[in-house]
Amino acid sequence: MARAMTMLRRTLAGIAILLLAVALIVAGAIGWLHTGSGRAWLIETIEDKVHGAGLELEIDRLEGSLLSRFTIEGIRLAGTAAPAPWIEVDTLNPSGA
Repeated sequence: MARAMTMLRRTLAGIAILLLAVALIVAGAIGWLHTGSGRAWLIETIEDKVHGAGLELEIDRLEGSLLSRFTIEGIRLAGTAAPAPWIEVDTLNPSGA
């Protein structure tokens, strides 16, 4: 019985450590996305994904907290075959504030 309790405690401790590690990784990733390099990576990733669909997307800047209120500035969307943008948006506020 004592051996089973020891195994249970070790298992629970392992699960707790694993959950803490995941929480720290997620918090670190969110924190990094709020830095200049994190935002640049996010913009580049979004633009690359859209380009794979046969479109050209350019985003100049992301402002604010990505978790709540943020603004996207300088959006241009065009087809890969068309040189002129189909859509141009100076400022987009998806959070509605």
